[in-house]
Amino acid sequence: YATMLMLVIYSFNSSKLVTVWAGWSTRWYGELLRDDEMMSAVGLSLTIAACAATAAAILGTIAAVVLVRFGRYRGSNGFAFMITAPLVLPDVITGLSLLLLFV
Repeated sequence: YATMLMLVIYSFNSSKLVTVWAGWSTRWYGELLRDDEMMSAVGLSLTIAACAATAAAILGTIAAVVLVRFGRYRGSNGFAFMITAPLVLPDVITGLSLLLLFV
C-alpha cells in the first residue's frame, strides 16, 4: 500500500511534473472540480462502484445463506473454493487474471 500512499502524497504536488516536488498545493483538485468531463467520469465511476458494492452484498448474503442452510452438498467444496480464492490470492495476481479474462 506504500505506492498508493505515495500517489496520494504526490497528488498535492504543485509542480506540473510528477517527478519534481515543488511544494504542497490543492491546485490539481481545483482543476478537477472545474473540468466537467472529469466530473462526469468521477460520477460514473462512483455509480459503478455503488452498483458493484450492492451486487456484492446481495450475492454475499445469498452465499452465506446457502452455506449455513445446506451445509455439505454436492459441489460444496467448489463453492467454498470460489468464496475463499480472492482472500488467498494476492491482489496483483487477481487483477492480472481479470485483465487477461476481459481484455
